Amino acid sequence: MQKRNTRGLKPPWKPGQSGNPAGRPKKRPITDEYYALVDLEVPPEVCKKLRIKYVPGRTFSQANALARFMDALRKEGHRASKEIREAMEGKAPQRVEISTPEKSEITVRIIHDRKKPTSTE
Repeated sequence: MQKRNTRGLKPPWKPGQSGNPAGRPKKRPITDEYYALVDLEVPPEVCKKLRIKYVPGRTFSQANALARFMDALRKEGHRASKEIREAMEGKAPQRVEISTPEKSEITVRIIHDRKKPTSTE
């Protein structure tokens, strides 16, 4: 019987020691940049390019929301309208139709995923 080579299959760290001590990064670099930009005031020259009125103190997040509302008012604005509605109300529930070729009884079992209660609830 041939002995199997198990070299390289064992982790290089000791028992109880993490293989990833720094862990997964909490945020990604581009996300950090977005967070930094949303609260900055939109400069007048950017407002001019966006074709929106300059209002002192208007932030990039406010300008973005205004732009989405303006998009929704256009003839092809159904995508922007959907984005706004989903941001405010959440995604619409999906409807499902179940049928069979012959008229027979169907049993449907619905299982709801329940969130685990947190310590603050």
